[in-house]
Amino acid sequence: MSGGDLLNVSVSGLNLSQTALRTAGHNIANANTEGYTRQSVLSAANPALYTGAGFLGNGVEVSNITRQANEFVINQWRTDTALFNQQQTYLDAAEQLDNVLANPSLGLSDALQRFFNALQAGADDPTSIASRQLIVSEGQSLVDRFNTLHDRLTTIEGNVIQQMSITVSSANGLLNSIASLNASIARASGGTNGEPNDLLDRRDQALLELSELVGVRVNHLSDGQVNVSLVGGQSLILGDRVNTLALIDSPEKLGQKDLAVSNNGQFSVVNQEIAGGKLAGYIEYRESMLSPAFNNIGRMAIALAGTMNTLHEQGMDLNGEFGKRMFFDINDENATSLRVLHGPENKPPYNRELTLKITDITQLTGSNYRVEIEEGSQRFSIVRESDGVEVVSNLLTGRTPQNVEFDGLKMTFEGGVFQQGDRFYLQPTRDAAREMSFDIQDPEALAFSKPLIAESVIGNLGNGAITLGELISVSNVSAGELPLFDIPGKMDPPLVVRFTSPTRYEILDNSNPAAPTPLDPPIKNQLFIPNQDNPLFSTAPGETMLVANGDRLGINSINSQDDTLNGYPAERFIFAIPPSSTGATEQQVVVPANSSVDQLAVLLGNVPGVEVNAWTEVNLANVSFDGGALPSLTLNGIDLLEYELDGLGATVIGSGVPDPSAETNTFLDYLADRINQLFSGESVTADVTTVNGSRVLNVLDANGRDLQVAVANARLDLNDGVTDSDNNGVLDSVALGDAVDPEQRTIGGRFTITLAEEVSLETVPTPSKLMGALDAKPTFLGIQAILSGNPKAGDGFTLKFNSDAYGDNRNALSMVNVELMGLISGGKMTLGDAYGVIIEDVGIKTSTAKINAKASEGVMQQSESLRNSMAAVNLDEEAANLIKFEQMYSANAQAISIARSIFDRLLNSF
Repeated sequence: MSGGDLLNVSVSGLNLSQTALRTAGHNIANANTEGYTRQSVLSAANPALYTGAGFLGNGVEVSNITRQANEFVINQWRTDTALFNQQQTYLDAAEQLDNVLANPSLGLSDALQRFFNALQAGADDPTSIASRQLIVSEGQSLVDRFNTLHDRLTTIEGNVIQQMSITVSSANGLLNSIASLNASIARASGGTNGEPNDLLDRRDQALLELSELVGVRVNHLSDGQVNVSLVGGQSLILGDRVNTLALIDSPEKLGQKDLAVSNNGQFSVVNQEIAGGKLAGYIEYRESMLSPAFNNIGRMAIALAGTMNTLHEQGMDLNGEFGKRMFFDINDENATSLRVLHGPENKPPYNRELTLKITDITQLTGSNYRVEIEEGSQRFSIVRESDGVEVVSNLLTGRTPQNVEFDGLKMTFEGGVFQQGDRFYLQPTRDAAREMSFDIQDPEALAFSKPLIAESVIGNLGNGAITLGELISVSNVSAGELPLFDIPGKMDPPLVVRFTSPTRYEILDNSNPAAPTPLDPPIKNQLFIPNQDNPLFSTAPGETMLVANGDRLGINSINSQDDTLNGYPAERFIFAIPPSSTGATEQQVVVPANSSVDQLAVLLGNVPGVEVNAWTEVNLANVSFDGGALPSLTLNGIDLLEYELDGLGATVIGSGVPDPSAETNTFLDYLADRINQLFSGESVTADVTTVNGSRVLNVLDANGRDLQVAVANARLDLNDGVTDSDNNGVLDSVALGDAVDPEQRTIGGRFTITLAEEVSLETVPTPSKLMGALDAKPTFLGIQAILSGNPKAGDGFTLKFNSDAYGDNRNALSMVNVELMGLISGGKMTLGDAYGVIIEDVGIKTSTAKINAKASEGVMQQSESLRNSMAAVNLDEEAANLIKFEQMYSANAQAISIARSIFDRLLNSF
């Protein structure tokens, strides 16, 4: 081997040693540099030289300087870092909300308790002005708590938005830095086999810091660059091009911000596409804790205000006036509009009007909703956002207003042009706590008494009982004043409940107790179920009634040739109804000719929102026998008279049958007893009553079946107690058994049709021969009383104005009971329970978040430790490397010295 060859080999070793020493020094110098990855020198033997004696070594070369980086471990570290920061951010925010709700000086529990305690004191002494003033004070204090709590939640929400904005700015700075590093790395890597290690470290560190803010996925490219995207797939970095993050006004949540990605000026909302990082923590906190807190506290405000307002308006104050609203109006016109947000994607014209009203407080869910009109159709859907359930799917009718009811809410398409693709967002309860107010300032205006009192009539034979009665409302569905209490200090008219049988009753105008008269519309032939609570009046403010009064009804209807038929004509009933799940808005029913009204009731009662009350009634009077021949009097084919055999074996009138000519009253009583015995267990009953000053036998079929009366060798008059308007108020009547009239007659019944709100009726022909003029009248009187027990026929109950109500505390007690009433979640929770659930839910989520944050921190630290064990600088190891590489350097220097000495001797030999 020549000296030159040895020199070259030794120089290559010296160069390797120098590079290794420099790399070790670089590692030591960056031992505390954040994100630095330990570098190593890779060497390779130079190609060997062939000699006659074999291949001879040719020294060494530096093949590469590499980072000790494991991409799998780095990616796992980034993922774990993102998860920890999400959990820690969520925990920090959750603890703040938990402290606010559980704070006695800010929460609702104490304020609610003090308010109801004050109400109880007022109910105990309803005439005390001091007690009433305390209620006013505590009511205002309670309202202040609701307002303050909403303000604190709003402040927290503002802080979240501010922190999200700062985080987005930081993330965008990192995105731009990563894109710039991408470009630098691509340039540095071009045309070489090595990698720009320090640039790669800086990029990895920037990606790690980005993961603290938002979870990302990293895709490595062949030129050394990386593409970065959100976990949901939305691109953030493509090479050196950046799609920045942004906070934009939320189209779904008024006053809130959505996280979006900006791409050439177009924003894509990515709330649901991020996982991990502080931004995910803020969004998760807002959606799972803060937004439900707003909604559920607002739901409490609505439940309290709506219930108390209803009860207070049912009472009378110390001045004898009906109570006004105690709290804010939950269906204020402005509020019903502001609960509906219009989607930014909706196209012009922007004239759409929607409102959202609270109809059933107990059914409110505390959720927001999304309304969408489908592309390519007029079908719309309503989705409950808390669980993603589609609660409504229906068709737009094109007619406004169109109402849609769900979850205790009524959404109304009021007007405007609704188009395919339109989207709306409903927030029924979010801002209710902010809107909360206490509207009673005068303590004398607190309505503690009830304006109605109900009593049993003295002398009742049964053991029926009636509640004291209460006022439900002084206005109907259109906010018009109801007439029953429109005269101050009076109920006009007073009412009487009169039982026509143990299971049927009617309610009459009792202005003249000696001769009560029917109401308009009538409350007649009402079913009573013994030993159960039977509400007397309708509770539906929008309900109306049509009274059938056509000229083909009743005793004087035009019969067919067959006296076994009632002679009623065939007619078509056309009902306009609210849209059903099939989109139907009209339903037609054809009633065949000669149908009994109980058959008509079955046909019409199948229409949604339609109820029919049918009955058949006839009065029998002036009964006489021809004499000589055996008389007969039948009802529905059953003979009402009793017979016996005389001494010759001939059939004669029974000895117990009174003579109708001589004992008219006794005979009618006899017939009544016979009918009630013969038809026992059926719907047919009989009673002797007075019509126009004359005693008659009243026969009633409470189901509305036809009544067929027939005579032989006898005569009687029939009427149904209804006067003919064309006959100067004289009762329509028919005489059976004389020379002109037939010996039998089939009497058809009468009926009323009750229509739910928004249901209407037309008939063919018009005017209807059965219905007469279609004059729909409201059935809602605004009052209620409950009957129970076992009344007897003839028993009565009166309802009148409570004229001595100064010390009455019934309405105050009703308001006190609100504390224990189930008002939330389908009536399962009281107000106190509901607030306890809010606090408990937040507390549980906060506790869980603490556990999750601790666990995720441990996982992140494990990933960091694993990465550091593989990639971080170990000073002990580097010190050992310095010694090793120094020894290598010295050995190679010694070899060079020997090579030089050999070379010098070689030269001196010449």
